[in-house]
Amino acid sequence: MEPIASRPPLKVAIIGIGHRGYKTHFLSILQNPRAWTVVAVCDTNDEARARFTSQHAGISTYRSYHDLLAQHKTGLDFAVVCLPHQFHLACCEAFARAGVHVLKEKPVAESPDEYERLAKLPVKIGVCFQKRFEPRYLAVRDLLPQVGQVASFTATLGASIAALDATWRAQCDVGVTEDLGCHMLDMVVSLFGQPTALAAQNTKGVRAEQAYGGDDVSNIIMNFGPAAKHTMGHVHLSRVAHREQESLVIVGTKGTFALEGRHVRLRDSAGNETFSLHDTSAKAYVVQSMLHAFSAWITGAEPDFCCSVGNLKDTVQVMHQVRGAYAKSRATQPPSDQGSPRLGASLNGAHHVWPLLTSESEDAIVRQMHSSLSIYNRSDIY
Repeated sequence: MEPIASRPPLKVAIIGIGHRGYKTHFLSILQNPRAWTVVAVCDTNDEARARFTSQHAGISTYRSYHDLLAQHKTGLDFAVVCLPHQFHLACCEAFARAGVHVLKEKPVAESPDEYERLAKLPVKIGVCFQKRFEPRYLAVRDLLPQVGQVASFTATLGASIAALDATWRAQCDVGVTEDLGCHMLDMVVSLFGQPTALAAQNTKGVRAEQAYGGDDVSNIIMNFGPAAKHTMGHVHLSRVAHREQESLVIVGTKGTFALEGRHVRLRDSAGNETFSLHDTSAKAYVVQSMLHAFSAWITGAEPDFCCSVGNLKDTVQVMHQVRGAYAKSRATQPPSDQGSPRLGASLNGAHHVWPLLTSESEDAIVRQMHSSLSIYNRSDIY
């Protein structure tokens, strides 16, 4: 990799200065002025631009990336695209026409056709799958052979997003699979390859008092390898979980790997701990590691980038399979029985209220409670 000191800072534009564009990318870049300098940003939100200008007056701001390109077409090394998913392709195509490389936020693409269009662009396109650069996941990747033949794995990614109707997800119909899950699914693909079989179901509309789109909970089952000797995997995703959770447990013939939060532990088949890591890396460190790798690729210092669009075809295919499995699950569900009560959110997003208690059923419950308590009284348990 070319030493940073041997080249001038790369000139960067950031497209979208919301939470991801500003807090994740801009602030990380700002910490390393020897490697990169942000020369322009754009956002359609007037308040976001005004707030940015009040803090960073020396950086040009624009309302659209077309206006930005008109002024900086020949002075950019790459752009970081942090827009809602449906605008990624058009934005990447605009920068490609200007000869500007792009590092875009996930997902890779919303369909195989969109992926093919991105892959054919005449510039280098990378995707922000920063988990591939986190020390805890790098440890799993490097030490995975020590568990032997992998029999199974369980991956969980849970968050609790209280106001789902107050984010961009509400307008874009983006659910937990596209938003959070694509990171974990990409890690699974990077570790185990493309599955030979996949089934999935999801749940929508859990926060019934809010108006938003996309799935809230998803369960994905995958098999890898031939039937006689395959690996089985389970991925659980939730954005309405009771607590933040991130884990990956891998069971093999020679041991077990457990990533739980920031901790990574490897145990042999006898249960002895042979490796332990507590990942204390900061978010900015991980993002900068990804940016360094991308920068080395676009400048020719390195021949490849692990998260280039060309290297992510299997990830796109798995996401496409998951969407297809969701559609198949909805199509094969039997009609709901309106005569019987159903509680909570169904797999297709329908909601049902608790049935009203009649006076007769209420009396029966009270009598049963008294009967149960009298038993406990006689046995001195209660």
